[in-house]
Amino acid sequence: MTHTPVEVLKKARRIIARRRFAQGDAVFRRGATCSALAIWSAAKNIDIGIEMSAIAFVKQAAGTKHRFLSHWHDAPGRTKEQVLRVFDKAIALASSP
Repeated sequence: MTHTPVEVLKKARRIIARRRFAQGDAVFRRGATCSALAIWSAAKNIDIGIEMSAIAFVKQAAGTKHRFLSHWHDAPGRTKEQVLRVFDKAIALASSP
């Protein structure tokens, strides 16, 4: 079971990497995913604090002040590669002491 923000972020990154990338309403069609949905899926059935910490690390890595992660993710022109790089940075941030 996934119990740390680092584990959630790694699992969410794998979900994003293997699924079709989507933004906005397209997220819920044909197995597509977005950042927030991937984190939610990775953190399913664990403490909400772990999920919120993972989201905070992604927002920090992205340098966004948006209240909702989806506002950053859904920005026009955002690419899957950009999202994966931000998740890599978030994992590094969450892993550091």
